[in-house]
Amino acid sequence: MWHDNETRTDLLGFDYLVDELEVLLTERRLLPLTIGIDGGWGSGKSSLMEMIRARLESEENAGRFVCVCFNPWRFEDFTHGKVGLMAAIVDAIAERIEEDRPRFKVAVEKANALRRRLHSWGLFRQTATVAAGAAGAGPEEAAAAGLAAEVITGVGAEDAGQERPRSFETVAHFHEEFASLVESLGEDVQALVVFVDDMDRCSTETIVETFEAMRLFLQAPKTAYVIGADTAIVETALADRYPTREDDTSRHYLEKMIQNGVSVPPLSEPDAQTYINLLFCELYASPEQYTALLQAACHNRQPGELAVAMTAGIATETIGELPTGLAAALQIAAQVGPPLARGLRGNPRQIKRFLNRFLLRTRTAEKRRIDLDPAKLAKLMVLEELLPADFETVFHWQLNSAGAPPQLALAERLAREAPVKDAPQEVLDWLVQPGIKQWLLLEPSLAGEVLGTYYTFSRDRLTRVLSAARLSAGLQKLLVGLQSDVEPTRQHAVETTSELQASEVAELLPPLLDAAMDDLSSPAAKAMVELAGELPAVATAMFARLDQLSDTKVKPNFVLGLRVKFKNDDRLAPLLERWEAKGPRSVKRQAVRARGGG
Repeated sequence: MWHDNETRTDLLGFDYLVDELEVLLTERRLLPLTIGIDGGWGSGKSSLMEMIRARLESEENAGRFVCVCFNPWRFEDFTHGKVGLMAAIVDAIAERIEEDRPRFKVAVEKANALRRRLHSWGLFRQTATVAAGAAGAGPEEAAAAGLAAEVITGVGAEDAGQERPRSFETVAHFHEEFASLVESLGEDVQALVVFVDDMDRCSTETIVETFEAMRLFLQAPKTAYVIGADTAIVETALADRYPTREDDTSRHYLEKMIQNGVSVPPLSEPDAQTYINLLFCELYASPEQYTALLQAACHNRQPGELAVAMTAGIATETIGELPTGLAAALQIAAQVGPPLARGLRGNPRQIKRFLNRFLLRTRTAEKRRIDLDPAKLAKLMVLEELLPADFETVFHWQLNSAGAPPQLALAERLAREAPVKDAPQEVLDWLVQPGIKQWLLLEPSLAGEVLGTYYTFSRDRLTRVLSAARLSAGLQKLLVGLQSDVEPTRQHAVETTSELQASEVAELLPPLLDAAMDDLSSPAAKAMVELAGELPAVATAMFARLDQLSDTKVKPNFVLGLRVKFKNDDRLAPLLERWEAKGPRSVKRQAVRARGGG
């Protein structure tokens, strides 16, 4: 399996982005400079930052750049963002130049003086603690580092009759001293480059503190900052810190802070397929073979061409006969690659996590001596990952079948346009769901396959379905209908349920509420609201669950749908007030509208 950390090995075809960043960072006339690397969670921002740092620290650039890595998220519980960033940068410079003390004698003296002044500003213990935390130390080790710093720098100097170093009188004073330190690195050092990662994981306070530290204290000649973050999240944090009626204030703030930006795009389908294939090459090929395969993929990634840069055929041409494990893995990759690339929107981290779960299940099955076909497992896992409600539908069919679920075999025949006489309506309705026909056409066929063993490894995702399995066959069928994306099917299930006896509704209600509360934009949530409008007992249970639901799970459309059904219900007003005050921005707007405020 593969770790989930950033890497300097380019499996994603980011070389053109590294080139773009290198051009920006090596242009002296642009300094001082701030660059934003924009991308969603798991898009590869951290890996891209590692790649450009490796380029700047390579022999080609020998000594021209001093690189500092800083992660505000790792230490935000220790102290303020300004303090942490200042400490990390000054410490990194001091450590970097200490290795060549004769060359940087003046800079060493300035760095040490700046560290002493940070201490005299009443911050050194915090900065030592923060620096240790940013380096990965745990809370106890970080606190110990802070105490050690007090001893090393003579916190009790005044008690020994020694003169305390003077503190910074103004922000401008620190700025002047820091600029002097950077300049003292000499002409051979072209730039100090600070990489700030994981900003979008931080609290609003830490995000703002970090930006303010760069703007007020650390903007100096020969400095560059590379910030990796999801811009939308940072803008939201800035909007919370600086509330205004103008929606674009946070965007303007970022435009002033960040002079150049690089966006990490989602992987195209060929790039995603190449990525999956290279991951398997790393796992199953020898180090020498893997190096050759990487080089071949890099060569095949020609600018402007959208083609898979590594396939089983290319691998065979490059290293000869493939290792058995690699040959089988590349077959799986060809099977799952296209739907994963489309369904996971080209997100590298999500793709890697899917593959890790697949390998975990296959190896667990081997350990327990369970006979699983990896290709069939992979196909079912694609359905589980991309269409979880339909994955549950197939599970229901398996639960209610003595052997292989006949509905799945019929659906496959229909998907392949084979003649089927008197196909059940539930199969016809399922077949028209988005993505189902494409999934059914994936190899291998699952017709005639008993799937119980495969579902054994998905029990953590099927808790709700397993509880529903205690229902009678008729109620199980109704529950499936209530969660259907097909409007007529769901409406029919709502009508049938509203005519049930109270005891049967009471049995059906808990799994329906669980499904609805998991996703308030789901068909189950729509069915819940529709049923609540018909049955007072369902309405009572629904409002009770909504009272306990996290505000972050509320969806804008659900707010308006609830208002349509319960406009004059006294239980709605307190919910709308709470969502207006505490909900996400889009929910706040809809709550205001629902209350008649716009």
